[in-house]
Amino acid sequence: KLAEQALQKAHEQLELRVQERTAELEQTNRDLRTTQAQLVQSEKMASLGMLVAGIAHEINTPVGAINSMHDTLVRAIAKFKQVLDERLAEGIEGDPKVRAILKVIEDANRVVASGSDRVTNIVRRLRSFARLDEAELKEADIHEGIEDTLVLIHHEIKHHIELEKDYGELPPISCYPGRLNQVLLNLLINARQAIQGEGKIRIKTWHDAGNVY
Repeated sequence: KLAEQALQKAHEQLELRVQERTAELEQTNRDLRTTQAQLVQSEKMASLGMLVAGIAHEINTPVGAINSMHDTLVRAIAKFKQVLDERLAEGIEGDPKVRAILKVIEDANRVVASGSDRVTNIVRRLRSFARLDEAELKEADIHEGIEDTLVLIHHEIKHHIELEKDYGELPPISCYPGRLNQVLLNLLINARQAIQGEGKIRIKTWHDAGNVY
């Protein structure tokens, strides 16, 4: 009987060990899946950052050419008007058709300038967002990071989502700017995906006692 009791006790201990080991393996498996998901997300964000940086680089060249031609056009228009003022003040300059043509050119040039400025700003935001090579902690402006990130999802929210920004006075924070932008992008994407149809995304920032929110 003692042998049976010893065997029963050994069996119970073995079963307990098996249960504990099974629980440990299940937890390890969950941890591995979580880590794998984080790695996949990290790789996706890194790829996005490189893609954004590449797009910004490609856009920057034609934008530079547009800006250069815009400046040239401004000077040419000014020179053209000067010539009209000096030589044709009483002739062609008084012709409504000439004035109309000049107005069309000037209006078109303003549109080009406005569009060029917008693209230049987008490129600057994209470059700022894609700061993936910054391996050191540095001071950054959260509001600037938010604005950089909003450029990437502008097309997702411009039609059906009302964006409300309530920015407080924030001090610079020590962080990895590229990683911070990735977190902000995830938060904004999640907020957009949580809205069915039309809705509002409200961004509020503030700080107290050394904490930034």
